[in-house]
Amino acid sequence: MEINKKELRKMSRSFRTIANRTINAHFEEADSILRMFVDFIDNNNLILEYIENIEVEHKEVGEEIESVLSSYGRKSLDTGSSIEEEIVYTYDILKYMVENKISINSLSYGHSNSFQEMTKSFGHRVILPFVNHIESYLTEISIDMGFDEETKYVITVNGGQMNMAKDKAVINATQKNGIDVQELDELVSSIKSSLNDEIGLEEKQIINDNIEVLQEELKQDNPKKGFIRTAISGLQGVFPKITDSANLMASLTSIIQFAMSVL
Repeated sequence: MEINKKELRKMSRSFRTIANRTINAHFEEADSILRMFVDFIDNNNLILEYIENIEVEHKEVGEEIESVLSSYGRKSLDTGSSIEEEIVYTYDILKYMVENKISINSLSYGHSNSFQEMTKSFGHRVILPFVNHIESYLTEISIDMGFDEETKYVITVNGGQMNMAKDKAVINATQKNGIDVQELDELVSSIKSSLNDEIGLEEKQIINDNIEVLQEELKQDNPKKGFIRTAISGLQGVFPKITDSANLMASLTSIIQFAMSVL
């Protein structure tokens, strides 16, 4: 398909929005929002083509889901042992659930009788890793596009390998070290706006300090790679404490990948 960086940014934002709603859904709305999430993927050629072209051995997810349903919480779904398997198997599972009207809560995820806790557990154990993988894929495309906002890129996927071809266009954006400065600033603003009251004060301070280091260093002609590595490590260290904030984790993953592109 053809897409430019501005369109990709809008599409990525839409994906993060519906993904965040799905992961953090109220149990009474979870199944309908899951359907919206699967429909979004099915109607997005860039994401769907990527998933469908990953080469893994497909399995019969229907039988596995039925086995989990009949276990009443004693079994959980196998989403694979590699990134590629986790992407494909999770999509197949979610698609099967939507098509066969299988409720998230009927899978009895989480060691609780609370419907909300079961919904939350399924979101974080099954959906969140899938979302992070897709977000990483979209971020990789964005980085490969460089600083060009308007040029259309033809993106194809073969065996899970993404290829891009660029048409002729005028370059009119600000770049430092292959980084789109405007996109970097927008990403930092997005992260700061996600630091709500659910995030601990210590974690907020760590995140603010380290994203400001990355924002400053990535704009330098000669960024200090030691500072960048330290900031990345600092951000990665807070991940276990912010697992309930999927949108924030996705944004932090994006800025880390931005930073790693200059190392």
